[in-house]
Amino acid sequence: MTTQPSTDPVRRIASMLASNVDELAQDVASAVRAEVDFYKSTRAVTDDDLLASCTANLRYALKSLEDGVAFDTSPATAAGSRRAAAGIPLPAVMDAYRVASYRLWDAIVDIATEKRGVSRDMVIEATRRIWRFQNLYTDAMASAYRQQTMHQVLDDEAERAALTEALLDGRTITDYSVWEVAQLLRLPLSGPYAVIAAECPTLGKQALPGISAKLRCLDIFSAWRLLPDIQVGIAQIPSSSTRDAMLELIERQAIKRVGVSPQFHELTNTAQALRYARVALNARCGKNGGVTVFDNSVLAVAAVSAPEVTKKVATVILCQFDDLPTEEKDVLFDTFRAWLANKGSVTDAAAQLHVHPNTVRHRLHRIERYTGRSLAVPDELAEMCLAFEVRENMPAP
Repeated sequence: MTTQPSTDPVRRIASMLASNVDELAQDVASAVRAEVDFYKSTRAVTDDDLLASCTANLRYALKSLEDGVAFDTSPATAAGSRRAAAGIPLPAVMDAYRVASYRLWDAIVDIATEKRGVSRDMVIEATRRIWRFQNLYTDAMASAYRQQTMHQVLDDEAERAALTEALLDGRTITDYSVWEVAQLLRLPLSGPYAVIAAECPTLGKQALPGISAKLRCLDIFSAWRLLPDIQVGIAQIPSSSTRDAMLELIERQAIKRVGVSPQFHELTNTAQALRYARVALNARCGKNGGVTVFDNSVLAVAAVSAPEVTKKVATVILCQFDDLPTEEKDVLFDTFRAWLANKGSVTDAAAQLHVHPNTVRHRLHRIERYTGRSLAVPDELAEMCLAFEVRENMPAP
């Protein structure tokens, strides 16, 4: 705004108001406290702070009007940052600015009513500049508010990420109690909890985008950390039904493999739970799509827990199949898996494979002959189950 001539009537009005700015600021502060619900119901902003803010804003506004220079919005910027840092809702601050503008306009109308020489055109011009001032101040305040809020969100997220990583690494968090950690991570203090480890589709890309908000819709609180190869989360699971809903959600969203730890009740056990989740992740179990739950997939987990040992077990038990043609070996392996999946029912396995039950029996007898173990002997059957699970999770070269 360019400098106005000295005869500018608006400058005369501004000068009259500036001479009584303290009283006007007190009136504005009282109106904000009385008319804006947030300021009415809380003392998050003290009376002194509110009055100081009103006084500073009015002084700068009236000085700009009186001197005929561009509006200085620095007080609005400072106020926006302070209110954001204090957690005052942005709509409440904007309502306060609206109330202040109306009070300033009322004061101009009072001058026009009481003083001679203040014309209708002068009031209209003063009003136009006040609303321009109100728009500029509100925009400056809101911009500073949002910027401060973004800084706080980034700071909070950085702190949450660091705490999440410390829990997952098993580091002792000496500066915080478990209660404080739960509060900072926005997790309930009491479990049960579970750790989810999801394989990233590419390096550094989220495996489960937006998963925290989606779980929150299921009444599940969680904290997540993105590592180069996996995305890891700690989730509080209030009930078995919400656990099932969580697994269904993750299974629908998962692009690659996901491992879920057994449930645990103390946040200090998070690091061990992550180890279990990683083991489950590495167990390529097809029973639940891409999701393997540690305590629902004991054989798959056992198969990958000690790879050197279990691969040797599988080699000892299944080595006689290695000389068979690939297609013939695959038929026998698929028959054994179908028989297991159908809880040892030859009839159901035959229906699944679309063959006669006698064909299934014949194939199972061949498997017994090649392995040297009987399906009717429990410990020998257990060895065969483990060997086939190892071969499924860690195929032979």
